Formats: sequence, structure tokens, C-alpha cells
Amino acid sequence: MTDKRVIAIIGGGAAGLMAAAYAAEIMDPDTDAAHDALFMTGSGDCFNYFAAAIAFCRRLGIDYREIERTPGAADGTHFWIMVNIGTDAEPRWYHFDCTHLRASYSHSGCLLTDRQIKAFNRFRAGFYAYDSAKYPATDKTIITPTPDLEKYY
Repeated sequence: MTDKRVIAIIGGGAAGLMAAAYAAEIMDPDTDAAHDALFMTGSGDCFNYFAAAIAFCRRLGIDYREIERTPGAADGTHFWIMVNIGTDAEPRWYHFDCTHLRASYSHSGCLLTDRQIKAFNRFRAGFYAYDSAKYPATDKTIITPTPDLEKYY
């Protein structure tokens, strides 16, 4: 299975991701925030989904980078990762956010380009604000269509 396919599966549902991670014994149920939130309370925030995605990427050997929203750019904090679905020699980086967003926009954060992230920031000011100089540029090929964001490109 390709890294692209694995990431798409992970993005399909964080609860399923958590179940798979727990079953694979890659999480410590006594200390892991992702486990506590999703199995003990039945829900989680961006950090819980972020932690689950990291655990899964580590287990599968997928190269990733952790990102935290720039403090003060918007209300609260937000966490997501970038994943390399290419190879070391030919990397293909994408933003990956498996948080379930309940905004007025039906958003899937699975495999987004820098262009899509910037467009979402125009829709929801500062939501994905981060220091892009610290991270690799994403591939330009759009994998996850976001037609509602096209007017913000």
C-alpha cells in the first residue's frame, strides 16, 4: 500500500485510526492523550487527532513534520502535520489535518497543498497560520479536491 493510500485511510476517520492504533499496540492507554480523549470520552480536539496521526505515521514509517498554529494568529491553538507521500529522493509533501472541523465549510484536511491551506486561511482567517519557512513546500498537485476554496486561490 502506498503512503498516499495509507494517509487517505487515516484521514477517513480519526476514531477508526485510533482503534487501529490501539489494536496495533502503538499507544500507551495510560498516558496517551489521543487514547484518553477518543476512547474514554468519545471525542477529541485537534491535539488528540494530531497525536493519533503521529502515532500511526511512526508505526508505518511515514515521514512527517509537526505543525502548531502561530500563537495569536487566531483564537486558540491548532495542531496538524505534514506528510511525505513520496520518497526521500523525490519527496511529495502535503498538509494532513484529521481534525473534524464543524465550520460552515465542509473541510477535509487530508493531503492539502500550500495553496489550499492559504485559501482556507482566507476563508477562516489565520486558521492554518504557521511559519512556512520552517517546513518543506508541498507538492503542487491537488489530491483532495476543495472546490469551495477555489474562489480564494
